[in-house]
Amino acid sequence: MQPNAQQMLDIESTLQRLKGDRGFLHTLFRVFLDDLPKKINTLEKAFQDGDLETIQHAAHSLRGACATIGADRLRDASSLVEHVSAGSSPTQQTATLKQLKELAHELSVRLRQEIEG
Repeated sequence: MQPNAQQMLDIESTLQRLKGDRGFLHTLFRVFLDDLPKKINTLEKAFQDGDLETIQHAAHSLRGACATIGADRLRDASSLVEHVSAGSSPTQQTATLKQLKELAHELSVRLRQEIEG
């Protein structure tokens, strides 16, 4: 499935894994939101520095965090960043990072809406 065809946030599946504990789900969302800017900043700096190892590590870490909360589109974008960084052109790297940042922003808005009810 293409990233655009997926849900931004699969709350129902995540709630099933958490046995319906919406309070814990919101805690996970808050932790994710607190950590997301650091992960994005790490990726941006690594791209600027051409630090492939850090790009792959940070993208992998973000991918795992996204999988935990059911953020499928950002998870897939993170996976793309993790794999496109090696051997891709600077233009392609920039476009991929831009897409990831846009999805991260959309997800942040969606998570805040869910937390606030």
